[in-house]
Amino acid sequence: MCYSIHISDVCSGAVWTGDNIGDWSHLKISNPMLLSLNLVGITHSGADVGGFFKNPDTELLTRWYQVGGGWLWVRGSVFDLL
Repeated sequence: MCYSIHISDVCSGAVWTGDNIGDWSHLKISNPMLLSLNLVGITHSGADVGGFFKNPDTELLTRWYQVGGGWLWVRGSVFDLL
């Protein structure tokens, strides 16, 4: 699995959208990013649910899991810097 794209990824690779932020704007762009990857033939793609940086509030995390239920795969990932 990678978060960079190469011409050979269309045939065999899985792509993850990279480290995102637990913010409403990143939830908003997750679907367009995954749909764009699907349009070019990279159907095995997914995103971090809840963001990788900046812990989301309960409402955002709930919505993110609801949206992520329709993706091929998700990665539950909340990163807490103490």
